[in-house]
Amino acid sequence: MKTMLALLLLAVVAACGCGQGAEYYCPLKPGETAIYQISFKGSALEEALNGKLVVSTLPFRHLQGKDCLVVKYDFQGFPLSIPTEFQFVVSGPEGIYLFAEQSIEDPQPKLLDPPSFVLKNPVQPGTSWEEKYLPLLGEENRKVTLTSVIESVSETVTVPAGTYKNCVVVRSTLKGISLAKTSPSLQVEGLSWFAPGVGEVKFIFRERKSDPDSDEVEAVEFVGQLESLSR
Repeated sequence: MKTMLALLLLAVVAACGCGQGAEYYCPLKPGETAIYQISFKGSALEEALNGKLVVSTLPFRHLQGKDCLVVKYDFQGFPLSIPTEFQFVVSGPEGIYLFAEQSIEDPQPKLLDPPSFVLKNPVQPGTSWEEKYLPLLGEENRKVTLTSVIESVSETVTVPAGTYKNCVVVRSTLKGISLAKTSPSLQVEGLSWFAPGVGEVKFIFRERKSDPDSDEVEAVEFVGQLESLSR
């Protein structure tokens, strides 16, 4: 399901790496594989869906004048078939950003205009940026704009792969917008933890859609935790 994968495209770039720049927390290195435990919960589901996400970094590729690290995403163990996706990631003076994306069905990568930041310099509390996001509870193929801000550079987080200190925490939010004149209000909140020398070790995305005309509320939660990292 393409929209499920969209929850991760801005949250996971690769198995990445205080007071340092973005590439210290997300060093773009080919030949690494990160495995995440994934849990998906929804108000319409009787029980959580659990599986794995395998994120592999492939050799660099030159694309439209940019040297891009190619990142491959494979979901495993879910009852739904989720197509393999690729991200083309660039490190620049402003930080780490997604330059293009490609599904396994696309003949060529699709450039993102504008590119979407994963982690922006300077890496310090208060640094903020906007990024595009495809919500599960939104309209098909219509992205919304999230506001992301670095909340901390000193958090400790424990995941199946271990305990990590001095993590960068990024909060991404969308508050109460209507997707169309007749559509319900949508709220999104995401949290991502980046560990020095390791990369993204945990992420949580929550969506809530409410319809004032019917009092109906839908909610979903998507959680990923690093299980292992091989280099």
